[in-house]
Amino acid sequence: MKGGYARFRRAIQVLIASVFTIFALIVLLAGWFAGTEFLVRYKPFYYAMVPTTAVCFAILGCANILASRGAARHLWLLRALLAVVVVIAVLNLVLHQFPAVSSLDHLLGFPLGDGDRMADGTAYGLLLAAYCIYCLGLSRPIGADMYRIGVVMGLTLSFALLVGHSFVKVAAVDIPIFRETSFFTALLFLLLFIGLALPDPRVFALDKGAYRRWRH
Repeated sequence: MKGGYARFRRAIQVLIASVFTIFALIVLLAGWFAGTEFLVRYKPFYYAMVPTTAVCFAILGCANILASRGAARHLWLLRALLAVVVVIAVLNLVLHQFPAVSSLDHLLGFPLGDGDRMADGTAYGLLLAAYCIYCLGLSRPIGADMYRIGVVMGLTLSFALLVGHSFVKVAAVDIPIFRETSFFTALLFLLLFIGLALPDPRVFALDKGAYRRWRH
């Protein structure tokens, strides 16, 4: 059983990351490029998962797989993947300040519906996910960063979005920062943070010797 849980945790994280990577690519290719409305917004009165959000989830999935399998030898690649997500999220946040442009997807010419764009909350969620995945890929002591706090925040917010139906254009409770968040975005965030929330075997160790026994 030595290292058994660590291998199980890694396998589950890779599986979850693979699922939402494939789904994000399906939304992008079959939804936006093939025109399948169901894959874009699920229901007509829901906000759409815009192409840049789908691209970011696909990249986060690849980065998550890399980090879960141990990214110490390929840290430059992990950083490059996450840097793309950070740039896309920040660009959207900046463009939201200019009503004439509104979002990166609008600038790229995608046929968006009324109110469709990457929500500010989605952009912040992507930045939080990128940070958590980066922490996952680093060989640091378990208490050396805010990884667990970030994961709990992500889990709580994504669950609240699904329960509160914030992705509905006529939602009873309107939270401006999450106003344009899509159903699929909230669902993928929940899936992503569930994978990241699997307890690290190091949290069970009360001393360094115990942690070494977990690893070996």
